Amino acid sequence: HAGLMDFAADIVVNGEKLGTILGGQVLPAPPDFDKFRQVAVEIGVDPDVYIDALKKVPIKTEKSIRAAADLMAEMINMINNNSVEEILSMIDVQERLTQIYEASEYK
Repeated sequence: HAGLMDFAADIVVNGEKLGTILGGQVLPAPPDFDKFRQVAVEIGVDPDVYIDALKKVPIKTEKSIRAAADLMAEMINMINNNSVEEILSMIDVQERLTQIYEASEYK
């Protein structure tokens, strides 16, 4: 209705989708202010206030919006997967320390 674009990036850890991060609310092209004034009237909003708010919405090409979404998804999953690897590594170290302690004379 308003012509805004948004995008989503799934959060996937070890092949399991845990959630989604949403981004966007950008315009893929300069707005047609006459059209948006008409929309404001239709939805009962002050057209001047609506247009002022519309002027604050970033304008990006669809290509750059898709690139941002792809980059966001890649970064999120890289961070998540690295974090999971780090946690698993810490658990492994803890298990090894427990084994050493259990086998020692200090227990």
